[in-house]
Amino acid sequence: MHFDREYFRPEIREGFYVDGTMKRMWASTLQVTVDVFAEVCRKHEIHWFIDSGTLLGAVRHKGYIPWDDDIDVVMLRDDYIRFQAVMNDEFPDGYECVTYHNANINNWDILTRVINFNGVCLNEDFLKNNCDCPFPTGLDIFPLDYIPDDPDEEEIYRDLCNLVGTAICLKDGLNDPSNEAAVLVKKGIEEKIGYHYNDRESIELQSFRLAEAIFGVYGRDDKCSRVGHVWGWVQGLYGTFRREWFEKTIYLPFEGVMLPACTDPDGDLRAVYGDDYMIPDRDFPTHGYPFYNGMMNRMIGAIGYDPVYYHIDADGMAELKRQMQHEKASSVNKRVLFVVPKASYWKYMEWYYEKLTAEEAQVQVMPIPFADCDFYRNPVDEIYEYDKFPEELSKLDYHNTYIPADEYD
Repeated sequence: MHFDREYFRPEIREGFYVDGTMKRMWASTLQVTVDVFAEVCRKHEIHWFIDSGTLLGAVRHKGYIPWDDDIDVVMLRDDYIRFQAVMNDEFPDGYECVTYHNANINNWDILTRVINFNGVCLNEDFLKNNCDCPFPTGLDIFPLDYIPDDPDEEEIYRDLCNLVGTAICLKDGLNDPSNEAAVLVKKGIEEKIGYHYNDRESIELQSFRLAEAIFGVYGRDDKCSRVGHVWGWVQGLYGTFRREWFEKTIYLPFEGVMLPACTDPDGDLRAVYGDDYMIPDRDFPTHGYPFYNGMMNRMIGAIGYDPVYYHIDADGMAELKRQMQHEKASSVNKRVLFVVPKASYWKYMEWYYEKLTAEEAQVQVMPIPFADCDFYRNPVDEIYEYDKFPEELSKLDYHNTYIPADEYD
């Protein structure tokens, strides 16, 4: 995928400010999804669909939800099993498939996460290939399991899923004889499933392996017209989906590319978010946003600067304050100069320009050059957008205007 530099600039979406770091993370995440993950799936004929916040973003925003920072996809359980069978051999060096199946990675979750690096990476080649994003990016892959149509079978299935799901939540506490809930869960698993935990293996690993077996006990050949995120369904967090929605694929626009989705996005989103899913809700429970805050603070502490934001240092601020004390008021009433780098910023100032003009103030606009920089703050190119500002404005050409300047310009 290729992104123009314009994409990486901060913007306001739905009244929410999305900074340059997040835009780089969005772009890198899409690269991992489209250029790497999707190719692995295509090679092995594995079907996948955007889901949850990513599907909602595609339908409602034609891209990321402004206050979201990841990509979620789903696969039917049989495709999910085939993906797990090939994932460790197919991704480029440095990539990791984060799942409890990979014993060298401490991850305990009922999903698989594909990331391009495990940690912060300041390697120049890595940054160049990942949109100058030093943080790990990738996607979360959730299995969809088949839910039996027969009401009696469904009740038994739900009960067993609840048992093994609770065992996962208890973690090592499942071995605590003083924990009444753990004792009941362990007894239920032994009596209803016939599984006995052994002391020679991690109890968490056994619980996850058991959960996957129970969640995925039904398949394509069983009488199951519905599928779902089983653990969320058991807890009453989500509804279920019609199985046929995932037997074919449609494509939805997402940040300028087309991503695969189920054939009934409306039904899917109603099952997850309710009937009002088109109304933005910034308070919807999710993981911490942005996920990289802690890594960002550690990185800035290590390299000594923020690679995205420019800050005037303490000496510069002191000089600005000194100069402001010597500024003299203009003898002309309401003489105003707008100094604007980007034409796209003008929409935020236009109302004030019109107000001042109506008050017969002397108003001019001076577009100024700006430079894009790479991660190391090296200028990439200089951009001057004078011609992109509305022609009817009273404009000054920066290159033909004398501007008294000092060392701080």
